[in-house]
Amino acid sequence: MAPPKVSPQIKARGKDVDWYKADIGESVSQLDSSSRIIDIRKLVFDGAPSENILGADLRPEFIDLGYDLFCDRDTLKSKFLIGDVFDQTTCSAFRELDGKINIVYAASFFHLFNWEDQLGMTERVVRLLTPVEGSLILGRQMGNVNSGE
Repeated sequence: MAPPKVSPQIKARGKDVDWYKADIGESVSQLDSSSRIIDIRKLVFDGAPSENILGADLRPEFIDLGYDLFCDRDTLKSKFLIGDVFDQTTCSAFRELDGKINIVYAASFFHLFNWEDQLGMTERVVRLLTPVEGSLILGRQMGNVNSGE
């Protein structure tokens, strides 16, 4: 099965040296062939400068697994942030990015939180965005009409 295609607009923006993308809750940052996702390694493969792409996760093991799976620890220049954005002692790296990210991709991420924390996380993600026209939050989520909190 062929990998999903990255949106031409996002692919083009990814090559801009002033462009930054954050992949929140990135896990191993690999392509999921069942959906059209934007992935760190796929964007780099398509020509985006890896140094302009950020990944974030709570657990460093997932980032290490991605490096091991793709054998790119020495070549991928993306920065990976590790920490809990709700923890005031570990989220300073996230605060430094406020207003500096053009595209945030969050796939299967918000469901990890209860409703109150989903609202807080949404506000947190919005603070990352550059306050200009064209900044995006995108991804894929799953839900149910019956709450499962």
